[in-house]
Amino acid sequence: TLHKSSTRGECYVVDSEVITSGIPYQDYFYTVHRYCLTSVNKHKSRLRVSSDICYRKQPWSLVKALIEKNTWSGIEEYYRHMEMEVCKLETLLQSEVSVVSTGEVPSADSAKTPPGLRRRKRTCARRAGEREREREGAGGGAGDRGDRGIGDERERREA
Repeated sequence: TLHKSSTRGECYVVDSEVITSGIPYQDYFYTVHRYCLTSVNKHKSRLRVSSDICYRKQPWSLVKALIEKNTWSGIEEYYRHMEMEVCKLETLLQSEVSVVSTGEVPSADSAKTPPGLRRRKRTCARRAGEREREREGAGGGAGDRGDRGIGDERERREA
């Protein structure tokens, strides 16, 4: 669903609800994702994605921990694959732009690393540090996702 706050040519916000089938406890939850595509300048855009798990029924804590562990794992795998495909497309488009502007065929090395291309990548180590700070701030609990309180049920993740 395209969000009402979207501005043509500047910012697009798309909300998505994903209902999974063919897995255990599929009727207990669904996932929601928000894609925010923002124009940085004439030739650059930024894609920011956030995801959440929403529950239709309140599962037992053991089942909830299983659902969250597997769902977050699947979401992270999906976004890693999406990042890889976007990078391939970006490289292809960069090589086409250099062919059109210079009239030369780019070499295999230049197609892999386009000049002037900068990409911000968040590492897992940063997320691990955030989790540590959350645990310390929450009273030093034992801490995986299944041990959190009711207020933290709907943890948001941003990729």
